[in-house]
Amino acid sequence: MLVTGPEDFLVEREVVAALAQARQADPDLVRHDIELGRPDAVADLNEATAPTLFGGAPALVVTGLESAADSLPPGAADTLLSAVNSSDYALLVMVHAGGSGGAAILKALRAAKVPEVACPKLKKAKDWDDFIVSEVRRHGRTITPDAVAALRTAIGDDLRAAAAAVSQLVADVAKDPMTAEALADYVGGVADVKGYAVSDAVWDGRSTDVLVAVRWAFANDPNAGVGLLSAVASGLRQLVRLAGVPRSASDNEAAQAIGLPMPMAWKIRSLRAQLNNWRPSALANAASQLAELDVALKGGTDGVGLDPVQKRVALEKTLLTIARSKAAR
Repeated sequence: MLVTGPEDFLVEREVVAALAQARQADPDLVRHDIELGRPDAVADLNEATAPTLFGGAPALVVTGLESAADSLPPGAADTLLSAVNSSDYALLVMVHAGGSGGAAILKALRAAKVPEVACPKLKKAKDWDDFIVSEVRRHGRTITPDAVAALRTAIGDDLRAAAAAVSQLVADVAKDPMTAEALADYVGGVADVKGYAVSDAVWDGRSTDVLVAVRWAFANDPNAGVGLLSAVASGLRQLVRLAGVPRSASDNEAAQAIGLPMPMAWKIRSLRAQLNNWRPSALANAASQLAELDVALKGGTDGVGLDPVQKRVALEKTLLTIARSKAAR
């Protein structure tokens, strides 16, 4: 099986699904991960397929196919190609993260008719809408277009957050299809889908509301930090994109230009009102601060993570600083 594309969340999902299916036949299946770009990749491949006293074939997950051909360890490509039709594996999943690297081995695998699953980057608004609709259908449910638009506004462009939000929604909202009205009730009571409120407070410069919303979110979910940060960052991206749209553009034209779905064209008016109160330099500083916060919340450059209280404090401090930089204009 070949999985291609840069969307880590979708790639990971395909790998996990393939392993789950293989484990239905062999619950004791052992997973071996091989990074093809490592100098000892060939040795790892050989070790993973070597006979053991306990018997059984391993499940092999090979990543790094996008590594440039001249950087591959000697013999790695030949070993991998010979493994495609080998019975030494219960499962062989190969991952190419996209780009022009590893073109030769990718071409060879496709020529060998290896089943391929594509996980392309979601770029257009329609791609994101389709993803949310497909997620809802995975749970046997349906959702209206206005609810899709409301959910995108609430969580921003974050695949993991979108999938998690949909999973929670189908568990909490009984009405089908799920409508914007039903979603509004959900947004009013669930911290995971309240990121839009924090984002609007930040970019409106309402520092008191920022503090209240962040603390409310953490009171309901100690792990709310990453989702809130994602929503605020999504709001910033919308402002930056809108800054490049001619002022003469209509709401619908501007919405299309920045990737908002048509049912959300009304949001352009509030975004324009926010943008009028921000200098380009302040937005640039905000982007830098959010990037630093993202690193801190996800482990830090030194790999040492913050505890939950430190994460909340870091988030509050950064978002308040950003909100006040607008208010002080």
